[in-house]
Amino acid sequence: LRQFTNSYDVELFLSNLHLSHNHLTEISREHGLNLNQFPYLRSLDLSNNQIKTVSSDNFDRTSSLKQLNLSHNHLENFQFNNMCHLIFLEKFDLRGNNYLNINENWYDYLPYLINIYLPYAYFCCNYKKNLPSLYEKNNKKLKSDKTLSLFNDENKNKPRDESNTISVSFHLDQVCLPLPDQMTQCESLFSSAFIRFIFSIIVFVSVISNLTALIISLCRLITSSYNRWSISTVLSSNLALADFISSIYLVLVGIIDIRFNERFYIKTQLWTNSHLCTIAGFIYIFGIQSSIYALTLLTFERFYTILFSFKRQTPWPPKFTLTFISLGWLISFIVASLPLININNFHANSLCVPFRVENVFDRLYLFLLITFDICFIAIIITCNGLICFNFSKSHVHTSNDARATLKILTLVIAICISRIPLIIFIVFALLICPSYSHSISDYDLHFNNIKLAVLFLQP
Repeated sequence: LRQFTNSYDVELFLSNLHLSHNHLTEISREHGLNLNQFPYLRSLDLSNNQIKTVSSDNFDRTSSLKQLNLSHNHLENFQFNNMCHLIFLEKFDLRGNNYLNINENWYDYLPYLINIYLPYAYFCCNYKKNLPSLYEKNNKKLKSDKTLSLFNDENKNKPRDESNTISVSFHLDQVCLPLPDQMTQCESLFSSAFIRFIFSIIVFVSVISNLTALIISLCRLITSSYNRWSISTVLSSNLALADFISSIYLVLVGIIDIRFNERFYIKTQLWTNSHLCTIAGFIYIFGIQSSIYALTLLTFERFYTILFSFKRQTPWPPKFTLTFISLGWLISFIVASLPLININNFHANSLCVPFRVENVFDRLYLFLLITFDICFIAIIITCNGLICFNFSKSHVHTSNDARATLKILTLVIAICISRIPLIIFIVFALLICPSYSHSISDYDLHFNNIKLAVLFLQP
């Protein structure tokens, strides 16, 4: 059906109207559906149509409407214009409208609402913030309703129209679904201009420094023959490339923040459902895994060179080195690809990082990530610790030894600061039993912790 109209201007005593899975594009007298004929309508199902815009004015004559289903349309805008329209609505379904815009204070127009189902948890952010005031307002309303009922005692023997009897049911924590959890961003990505400025500096330094290091290392390799390549230069190039890939993720997040700015949480669904989010999440995992692997290789090579310098008469063959480097890239690629086959998910949060903790596969994936990190960090710290210990036991102490020790300590501290906080957050999330409650506070990972680790500490 493309239209559902009646040429006769009469009122129909119809209670339930189901027009789902049609091709209706509007709710209006001229096109599609004229609701003025249905003043006694209590349930209206218009799901799976092609409706783009709806206003509360479209329901000015359907004052008895209690259930409205507009799920899986092409809704871009639902505008509440009048406090008197849809006032008795109890159940409202807007799921599947991925580009929906709706009044931020929609709850002020629906005093008797029991459930509203929205496309994303971000739509319920304002409701979550205003729960205390709404609860107080509802209690006042209940008291006023009781007061009004005292004045109607003389009419208690008169016949009552049950269709007009509305029981107020105010569910404090389950009116708006899906509820925002601790991984839902209910504000702009950066809480102040200063924090956004700090992030911009991090992105700039990350891109420029790694790109410069990569160019210098590649120039050294290009200007020397294949058989005379310095193994240290090859591994340094590998590390610079891995870190540069990680910085591309930061650039993508920065672009999205500039695009949406203060309305980031409102527009987040456009970002998280996009292919760009998938690419960003893949780049993030691929970059951080290849980076820690490359740093481990470089550390082990330096450890072996310094502690076994007399035993190592010939350098590692370039082919041997490139094989180990390729192995690292392959492992990183496989780990980053797992969320593409639904082992965890890139779209679970607005940073597009696969840190969902909902099922066994999600938890196994996170366990795999932190296992890799812990093993590589342990190797790096152990190798650097033995190098420093070797310096301290030397009979001859030089200024070069002191500088090298200071650099090593700086490197180890930097690794601990950048990697360990995220490992701790994930470990705590894995130790806590998965929560299947709809309560707002029953979630394991907190978005602000992940944001701190991913956007500030790791870079």
